Amino acid sequence: MMMGAMLKSYWAERSGVDPKNIYSVSIMPCIAKKSEIQRPECNTSSLPDVDAVLTTRECARLIKMFGIDFNDIEDDSYDQDLFGDYTGAGVIFGASGGVMEAALRTVKQIQELYENYLGKPGSELAEKLLHTHYSQKERFNILDK
Repeated sequence: MMMGAMLKSYWAERSGVDPKNIYSVSIMPCIAKKSEIQRPECNTSSLPDVDAVLTTRECARLIKMFGIDFNDIEDDSYDQDLFGDYTGAGVIFGASGGVMEAALRTVKQIQELYENYLGKPGSELAEKLLHTHYSQKERFNILDK
């Protein structure tokens, strides 16, 4: 469903396409997505991010019904103009435990960025940069409770 939002906002603007002329269909494993697309928070401006949802089972039935044999489809080059390079997180995202692994990889990258620019958490530089706009420094640590 995120892809529909990206297509109707970022890609449409970048490509000069009116988002009203985009009909986005998502193939999802969960039947609940069919009702989720009707939620108001799933809209880009006044348009739905995703116009229709097919479950993976429905998609498989359509492939079978139309006799599509993927071995007979000619290979084509990968179109990478939409978002450029990608990470490996997308590959594992759909696998069991993949969302957690992708989240943990992101946390690790953020921690490394933090340490490269601010030093170790609690260092004098980190304290100075993070607390310069507070008149009184308050610390909360849920582990101390």
